[in-house]
Parts: sequence; structure tokens; C-alpha cells
Amino acid sequence: MRVLIVDDQVDAVKDIVSHCAEYQWESRLISFDDFDDMLSVFDPDVIVLDWKDDANGELEGEAIIEKIWATGFKPIIIFSAYADGITLDEKFKASNLIRLQPKGYEASVIQYLDEICPFVPTITNLKDDFNEALIQALNSIKMMTATQSLSSNVIRYVFAKRVSNYFDRECSEESPPPWIQYTYPVICQTLCVCDIIRSISGQEPTDGIDSIGKPDEYRMILTPSCDIAQNNVSYILCAKCYPKTDFHKYGTSTTPSDRQLASIISNLNAGYNNSLVSLPSIPNVRLSIGTHGGFG
Repeated sequence: MRVLIVDDQVDAVKDIVSHCAEYQWESRLISFDDFDDMLSVFDPDVIVLDWKDDANGELEGEAIIEKIWATGFKPIIIFSAYADGITLDEKFKASNLIRLQPKGYEASVIQYLDEICPFVPTITNLKDDFNEALIQALNSIKMMTATQSLSSNVIRYVFAKRVSNYFDRECSEESPPPWIQYTYPVICQTLCVCDIIRSISGQEPTDGIDSIGKPDEYRMILTPSCDIAQNNVSYILCAKCYPKTDFHKYGTSTTPSDRQLASIISNLNAGYNNSLVSLPSIPNVRLSIGTHGGFG
């Protein structure tokens, strides 16, 4: 992993530099003035960025993060004494890979680097795959020239569908985890059909969201997405969720019989049992409040 550290205070990031050396990550500690050249030459996987250039007293971080965003997104840790007072543009808030961390807490930065390290090779390969997928998607242009008056949205849909099919084919050899069927974190800005939402009863909206919900707290939205997005409905129709024992009709047991396991596996492979559909859990996801959100 290549780590680019932009900071003019060596002592403030010495533990981060040492950690990179210990794990044999490539790292560069540079000043703000050297950023433009080093971004292209070093091509970092992740950037640790101070916000203020003490040499001239200017807040250089905002300009740098704009350059990173424009040239190709990379995970960024803003490591600054001004972290608590920094207000990021809304477009940056869309990524949970941009972290704000007050200076003096190098351990938190190191922990984040450790968390992201296993994903770096896949992220790098994914960028190459996107280039290949785009080539395959654009091969459809010749065919579309024979169709008159295609709107830009239709053309985008064709391209996006071909990109999606490319990755479906490339990744089809491995069996993904069951929760891959969910789109989480959410992409759509409105609730959609088949979104799973959770209703929490409490004095405050956040009461109970850190705990795993009971099955009957969850609902699946059945109202069509277009009606919700266009505000054509005052109420949303939902299907109620039930405990897993209602799905497989067996009580909970630490030693289920082979016949029971075979029956459950068969129903899970089918995706349904009578009128019930199984919904897998998704790791580390707890919240979804009232009508304010869900994951589809």
C-alpha cells in the first residue's frame, strides 16, 4: 500500500511514518508545495492530509482535496488540529472514506490505515476493470446509431447495463455472501420497493439503533418506487417480517438433525417457503428509522 502524508510537521506524523515502515508500506512525507508533482508520480492508495500549511498560514487542504476529487478519488484522512471546525462540501460527505481526525490521535489514523489495507489491491484492480468495462460498454455505440432519437438517459442506461453485465460475468465464478443482494449504503435518495426499513419505538429517534432489532421491527416496502419518488402516495404498503423459525418451521436447536438441515437448505436455495421469503442479515447494520431510510 502506498501512503502519501501531506504535513509540514514531522513530529505530528512520526508514528504514522513508523507504522508504514513496520508493515512495509511505501510512504512519502511531503510538504504542501510538493503535492501536485507527487500525486501523479507516487500515485498513492491513501492520503493523510493536514489542512493548514504552517509555512504560509494558508488553509491548503481544501484546494488539495478538490484536486484529489477531480483526478481520481482516493481514501483521505484529514489529520488536522482544525478537524472539529472543518465543514466539507456536500459532495465529499457522500464518501465514508473521507475521515476527519483531530491531530494528536495518530493511533486512530493508523487504525484506519490497517482497516483499509486489505481492500487496496482490489480497489486498484477495480479501476483497471472499470476501464475495460467502459470499453465493452462503448462498443454498443455503433448499434445505437441505427436507432433514432435515443435520449441521453436511455444511452446512459445501456452503457450502465453493459458495465454491470461485465462485472457480473467477471465475478460469477465465486459465490458471494447472501447480503450482497442489498444495496448498502444506500444510493437512491428516496425509499424504493423492496427496501427494508426498521421501526424503532423510543423517546428519541436514535433510541435502540445500536442494538440488533427484533424480527417484527422490520418491514419490506411493497409500494412501487416511482409512486414514492413522485410523492403520489400518502402511505406506504409494507410486508411484515417474522422470526426465522416461521420460515423453516423448526424451533431453534444447537444440534439440528440432518433432515432438518437439508430441508432448511432446500428452502433457502429456493428463496421462499410457502408465502415467506428469507432475508439474510447484513453485518454491522443496525439502524433504519421510521420512514427516514432503509437499504434496498
